[in-house]
Amino acid sequence: MSKIKEYRNRIKSVGNIKKITKSMQMIAVSKMRKAEKTAKTGKAYHENIEQMFRIISKDIELMKNPLFFTRSEGKKLIIVFSPSRGFAGNMLMSELNAFYQGIKDFPKEGLDAIIIGKKLKRYVYNRVNKIVADFSDIGEYPTIQEIRGISQVLLDEYRKGSYNEIFVLYTDYINSLKQQTRFVKLLPAILDSTRKFSISEKERDFVFEPERNSIIDSLVSLYIDNSLYQFKAETVASEFAARMTAMKDATDKAESLGNDLKIELNKLRQDIITRELGEISAGTL
Repeated sequence: MSKIKEYRNRIKSVGNIKKITKSMQMIAVSKMRKAEKTAKTGKAYHENIEQMFRIISKDIELMKNPLFFTRSEGKKLIIVFSPSRGFAGNMLMSELNAFYQGIKDFPKEGLDAIIIGKKLKRYVYNRVNKIVADFSDIGEYPTIQEIRGISQVLLDEYRKGSYNEIFVLYTDYINSLKQQTRFVKLLPAILDSTRKFSISEKERDFVFEPERNSIIDSLVSLYIDNSLYQFKAETVASEFAARMTAMKDATDKAESLGNDLKIELNKLRQDIITRELGEISAGTL
């Protein structure tokens, strides 16, 4: 009977775990829908800004902006967007692998970082020279004003010549079942030349008013602000999607384990009943 009690306790424990993982899965689904909407809406806006950049990039004056030409000397800065909570499946390991792969050729003394998100903080801390700024406590849906504070830090440092390249590590949200970790260069501004836009030659003719350089500076700042905002939105949506998948897998495994334990319990009870019937029959004879 003690064996039966042990099985029943295990079945009860597995059932409780299943309830918890199922609840976490449903919460992740609910939050993912909101984050997905934010990421997809922001992606369309970001592509429009990049399209505008591509149009005016033919102008030689744009390329004279210090945010567009490469310096031969200086340190590297990496902005790390990572999950803020655990139970995000393979997302953390994927970002960690991309981080180590992306910085493998950079010496530690020539590499600084800005942290956005908590889960990679200690790994980054051990691999870089210093943490320039820590925004790990920033919310899941930061305002553009909060993002502008981050972009202002890196733009000021880049303009001063503290860094010759700035990279970003984030996870790109593709759909609820697929997310892709990316390690990309943010500055000097490199636009994706493979992306196709339907722009006529007539639309390439711009008149800058009141003054070209001030407009270009404002556009560059807008591009950086929006890029960081989009990277955060993509990472948040990816985190919820990864957590939803991880909790669904955990729920399915808990259900499977519970069913296996019930089968084992029924077999044990059947063996006990069979043995007792045999003893009764033997006693009767």
